[in-house]
Amino acid sequence: MSTPFAAPERVRLPLRTRLSSLMAIAAATPLTRLPPRLLRPILELASRRARPASAAQTSAAREAIVASSIRCAVNGCLKRSIATALLCRTRGVWPTWQLGARTMPFGAHAWVEAEGTMIGEPVPEGYYVPLITVAPPRPEAPRGRWRTTGGTGILRLHRDALTADTGDGAVLLNQRTGHYWQLNHTGADSLRRLLAGQSVQDAAHDYAAEYGIEPSEAHQDITAMTGQLLEAGFLTRA
Repeated sequence: MSTPFAAPERVRLPLRTRLSSLMAIAAATPLTRLPPRLLRPILELASRRARPASAAQTSAAREAIVASSIRCAVNGCLKRSIATALLCRTRGVWPTWQLGARTMPFGAHAWVEAEGTMIGEPVPEGYYVPLITVAPPRPEAPRGRWRTTGGTGILRLHRDALTADTGDGAVLLNQRTGHYWQLNHTGADSLRRLLAGQSVQDAAHDYAAEYGIEPSEAHQDITAMTGQLLEAGFLTRA
């Protein structure tokens, strides 16, 4: 998972800052190999009792990480973001750590935010859709998470699956495997209907009426989609 950037100008760090940065990078390295379902609780544990990091504090930590590791500087977004958060934690603060994706073209990415702003990312706000958020300790409602009705449908999101709405559909993340799945608008709409309790037949009927296709074709499309999502571990049968 990486969004490559041109290598920034390297800066000379004070010895103490460089050592703490290298320690944060070393701690982040094994964490990058974990599936999201294990990585998330570790970062949540690390964030406990930390104060929210300011944009200036987060930017300084990120710059120190980038100056200490060429891989973090160029294309190691996961390691860079984790190391930045851990370095902030050594200073008693925690930024908002995000794991998400873009859809056009598709690409996974990890980054840090502070004071509601992406730090050090040369993209406009909203370019990436967050799927996992580890914020400073405070109540925060999850964004974009789909809910299923209490067992009224035959399909449910797997407990390891996360979802986020995008402008043209949805993105799903399997926290156990780390795999992503992208749905276009019609696929996302059909899946919402199924998770809300509709049968495949009813969802296909509505799909066919809305998009002007044969019900049999709609039924085939939805059946194929749900079969793939079940096989990939994003869905489970209620």
